Amino acid sequence: MFCSRCGARLPDSARFCERCGHRVEEDGLAPGPAARSGSGVDRRLLAGLIGAAAIGAVVVVLAVTGVLGNEDEPEIARSTPSPAAPAPSPSPSPAATPDPTETAEARTRTVRATVQGTCGRDGVGGDCVLSVRTRPAASSTEIRRLSEGDSLTLTCQVRGERVYSSALGASSTVWSKVAPRGYVANVYVSGPDLDPRRITLPRC
Repeated sequence: MFCSRCGARLPDSARFCERCGHRVEEDGLAPGPAARSGSGVDRRLLAGLIGAAAIGAVVVVLAVTGVLGNEDEPEIARSTPSPAAPAPSPSPSPAATPDPTETAEARTRTVRATVQGTCGRDGVGGDCVLSVRTRPAASSTEIRRLSEGDSLTLTCQVRGERVYSSALGASSTVWSKVAPRGYVANVYVSGPDLDPRRITLPRC
């Protein structure tokens, strides 16, 4: 046993401490210094282990949270919808190609013309009459008749039914409008700058 005051080792039969004279019977047996020291070390060790365990738990939680955060980011990126493609711009409509048979002068001119070629080639194959019709077509209603060599005023021209002239040996779809009204086939009129197969006056 040990003295409770100074910690000296005493024989089991001792009644007083040989070092400090403390009476053993009053306090009873006391644990030695080594035992007290051991108890203190155990408590500090236990506290250190608890602290280390707490720190380790925090580190593990942070590590796991960081890993999960990194794994979630790709999912968010994949779930983000891609921007919609811009709508295609409408293609501009091609500009209308001007009729090559129209000349610049055709938009401002009228001419004085003469009936020609109605008697056929060399005076054979025709009736020497030109019909003025309501529309640019041989099947439309006849308004009046003009004879070979008659004069007429042409105000404009338009494409219509194709008409063949034996005098020219060619056909054309150009019709000329006659003042004050009606149309004649252009292959049967002659005048300054007139062409049987081209529009050379303003369009009707």
